[in-house]
Order: sequence, then structure tokens, then C-alpha cells
Amino acid sequence: FIPLNTCGLCISSSGNRMHNWANRANAIVCYGLFVLFALAVATTLTAEILYTKDHPCVIELNKVDKFKAFGPNDKAALSFHLKADLRPLFHWHTKQIFAYVTAEYVTSRNVVNQVVIWDRIITDIAQSHIDINSENYEYILGDQGTFLRGRNVTLTFSYNIVPITGVLTRHKTASHEFIFPHEYIYV
Repeated sequence: FIPLNTCGLCISSSGNRMHNWANRANAIVCYGLFVLFALAVATTLTAEILYTKDHPCVIELNKVDKFKAFGPNDKAALSFHLKADLRPLFHWHTKQIFAYVTAEYVTSRNVVNQVVIWDRIITDIAQSHIDINSENYEYILGDQGTFLRGRNVTLTFSYNIVPITGVLTRHKTASHEFIFPHEYIYV
């Protein structure tokens, strides 16, 4: 016969007190969190194995629709052709893909200029085949100053893979270089 103490905890035959409900609940929660963490690490590591780099992408400039000085800054509107097949990127670990087109150029004022002119959030495989023949600008290309005339500009198609767990990765796939007009285009 083992006597009970006054606070309701049992004393084992070795004389140690047994754990109460709070200690047991804490052990269960900690074990569950450790299992979730281990699964998150395993899914992140296996996602790198599933990533495929062979998906064709093409981007080309159709034309510069508008190009003018707007106060002390240059503003331009571009239309482009984009064809990309991002279906191989969708697997069980992909939550969504953020696809975007940037115009990149160098000026005497800023060494790095990257302006997003188009973007799309792709949430399922049915949306992941992009074929845009003559997409008009979604965002206007603006420069801090009047430095765009005659500049080399590179249109670049990039995407970010947003996983269910793990690191957000950025990938550049296709680019097209062109020279901006030397004169403004008023339409």
C-alpha cells in the first residue's frame, strides 16, 4: 500500500513524485512541435531535389508605346511578348509562384535600376502556362531623371517560388536587350 500525499500526487515505490497533468501536457506539446519541425526540414530539403531547371521561357519587346518627360523624370510604356511554361515547377511543396518582368538599366545617377513592369501571382498549375502575345504595360517604367534616352535596357523574366515551408527562392530565366529611342514618343 502506497499512501497519497495531501496535494493529490502519488508517490512511487522509489519515493519520487509522478508527473502532474501540466508536465505531461508540456511533454506532449514539445514532442508534437519537434515532429512538426522535423517534417518542415524534411520537406524543405526534398523540395530542392524536385526543382527542375528545364522550362522554356522567351521574352521580347514588341515596341515602346509611350516615352516622354513627365516633369523632371522620364516615363515610358512598353509592350512585350512573353512565353513561359512554369508547369514543371508545381509539385506538392509549391504554394504559389510570383512571376514578374523587370526592366533593368544603368544610368550615371544610379548604377542599378530595376523596375517591375508586369507581374502575376500563379496559384495553381492551370495558370502556370504563360503566353502573352502583346501585353501592354501593367506598370509604367519611370526613371529618376531624364536618363532613359538611348540607354541599353534589358527586359528580364524572373519568378519566385513560394514553398509551403522553407526559403523563398528567386530565379531569372529569360532576358531581352534593346536600346531606348533617342527621342521622346508622344501618343
